Amino acid sequence: MRRLDVLAIAVLFYAGWFGAVVLAPTKYAQWSLVFPLIMILYIWARGPLRRGQCYLAAAITIVGAAFDFVQIRIGFVELRTDEPLIFPLWLLAIWIMYSCSMIVLGPFVKVPVRWMILAGGVMGPLSYKSGEFFGVLTFSTPAAFLAYALFWSAMFPATVVISKKRYA
Repeated sequence: MRRLDVLAIAVLFYAGWFGAVVLAPTKYAQWSLVFPLIMILYIWARGPLRRGQCYLAAAITIVGAAFDFVQIRIGFVELRTDEPLIFPLWLLAIWIMYSCSMIVLGPFVKVPVRWMILAGGVMGPLSYKSGEFFGVLTFSTPAAFLAYALFWSAMFPATVVISKKRYA
């Protein structure tokens, strides 16, 4: 994969994250699923994915969405959107984009695991905290921030290490 492709996938992820969060409080939240579709089409256009990469992306999405689902149900996270579904589509779209970007970009991460743990523990919960700025969710307690810090301290390095070992 060329450097331009790596940059394009990172830009697609962040643009998709922003688009999903902006659409979340509107009646057009379901259109958030267009962003991962664009990313998937771009990745497939660059070359075929191995079956295992698709399974890994699905597993990352399921684990992440399940964690968010539990946090929402126990009240650590309060959604500020009116989606009538069990799990918000805009948040599912973000998880799909994260998983797709990590199976492709993970092998290019060249930092020690301890730095990945630190980056995940800081940047993961801050990403959710920025959702407060957009008015789509809030952490209901400081323990929620800690729960997300612990989750992302494991999730980010795990996705990078697994994608490196299996698909580098």
